[in-house]
Amino acid sequence: DEVSSTCPQIKALSHSPRLASIASQLVGEDVRFYSDHVFAKNPESEAGGDTPWHQDFPHHPLDRQGALNIWIALVDLTPEMGTMQFLSRSHRAGMLGRYFNRRDDVTLIDEHPWVLDEFEMSPPISLKAGDATVHDMNVIHAAPANSSNTPRWVYSTLWLPVSARYTGASNHRTDPLGLTLDMPMEHPKFPIIPTR
Repeated sequence: DEVSSTCPQIKALSHSPRLASIASQLVGEDVRFYSDHVFAKNPESEAGGDTPWHQDFPHHPLDRQGALNIWIALVDLTPEMGTMQFLSRSHRAGMLGRYFNRRDDVTLIDEHPWVLDEFEMSPPISLKAGDATVHDMNVIHAAPANSSNTPRWVYSTLWLPVSARYTGASNHRTDPLGLTLDMPMEHPKFPIIPTR
């Protein structure tokens, strides 16, 4: 979590006008940098299991849609390494609830099986190191287990529309920051990144 806070080289990328410009064009307004992560999915033989279908948005204290995730391959990735798949245009379904890491093991598909009929599943993707995917944080997505012998390494940045406001919902990232309910997410951790 928040790799850019400890690594100046990563911060130069995560806070770059180029990434902000991409995010801003897709969101349709200026954007705030929200968070970044490095994800490693180990081979299945080393607990690199599947990531179930979920949406990212329900896990964040935001009052509106439009937040997005830029997911950058750090190594060449093949489908065997557990690359993401998406239910295309599923952001149109709206927020369907929190399902990632639930204690009762109920999945999004258990409660909303209709999404598999309503939205087309993207094919597994291959990415070269430096390639990226971008998805709205309400797009339903998943990743199979890593059946290769090589870890899957990716760098992810999350972006918010500047108009997004804080709902007060519990989140490890925002709880200790003293944000004001129903106000913009104004905090040094969430800077508006210039696009030039």
